[in-house]
Amino acid sequence: MAADDKWATKVIYRGESHGWEVSADSAHVTGAADLSTAVADDSEPAALAAVTRIVFTPHWHIVRLRVLSRSGQLLADVGGHTSWPP
Repeated sequence: MAADDKWATKVIYRGESHGWEVSADSAHVTGAADLSTAVADDSEPAALAAVTRIVFTPHWHIVRLRVLSRSGQLLADVGGHTSWPP
């Protein structure tokens, strides 16, 4: 039983970290003009708005998104295991 659980965990992890949805979601994030502008402007409110929009867009599988400024400061952190759509 433990071997089956270990195998299932590996299969699920592989799909969640390298599946086609990862590529699609990465494109959603990197293509978000509002997020790019927020980071360029070091704007926490704009970053929070953009990240919230991205995380809670229906049919996208983005559970958590943390965004740092160019200097490494946290601009926005939305989602996680306890998050629910607003």
